[in-house]
Amino acid sequence: LQAKNLKVNFTYGFDDFDPMDGFPTYLPEEFRKYMGQPLCDIPSPDPSSANFGQYYAKEFIDTFNALDIEPNIIWGSQLYRSGKYNESITIALNNAAQIRTIYDRISGGKRAEDWYPLSVVCESCHKIGTTRVYNWDGKVVSYKCEPNLVKWAVGCDHDGQVSPYDGASKLPYKVEWAAKWYIYNEDFETAGKDHMTKNGSFDVAAAIAKEVYKTEPPIGRQFPYEWLLIGGTKMSSSKGIGASAHEAAQL
Repeated sequence: LQAKNLKVNFTYGFDDFDPMDGFPTYLPEEFRKYMGQPLCDIPSPDPSSANFGQYYAKEFIDTFNALDIEPNIIWGSQLYRSGKYNESITIALNNAAQIRTIYDRISGGKRAEDWYPLSVVCESCHKIGTTRVYNWDGKVVSYKCEPNLVKWAVGCDHDGQVSPYDGASKLPYKVEWAAKWYIYNEDFETAGKDHMTKNGSFDVAAAIAKEVYKTEPPIGRQFPYEWLLIGGTKMSSSKGIGASAHEAAQL
């Protein structure tokens, strides 16, 4: 598009506010205690980077820069903590019942009547992957850090209330995807073919974008990424199967 002198902005996002939900085979065992915490809050394996998320992102940035790919980089942690998502969080909480209906209608993902589309950073153990929001009064959310909410991390059983803004909470990824489209008004975005299957993640996010955020999803549904297979198996960085982006770029 740039070669055709069209005005275009290429943005690449790192979801470093996501919880650590997989334990790579190459990590020291001492990192297991951070499972469930935001990637941006976990120490870097190397002192050259500020945190765990930035350490691995830097390697990826260096790789695509070497291929003359230089997108505008955005960081999930900075977007949340700067308040960029505040309005989107309010809209999602105020329309929680409608979002529950969309999940059920499109993907068959039934949610409990007290389920809210948000995860809070626990004030006690600082994990974001183990908290369940069960109430919203227009100012604060009530949440529980549940020991058995997920299989990959253990919550501390803390029960609390907190304002959901400025990095205190995070939207689930299908709602967050729609919120990004609402905030950035994107024209084109694609994803792996698993997300683009009928009634998959993209379809759920697209419905939330249209019905909750009142915005049109970007073009991209027709152009899913294919998988690279190693011995007939999908590559998995957390399981150590396949090649890194750096190795692929060298090849």
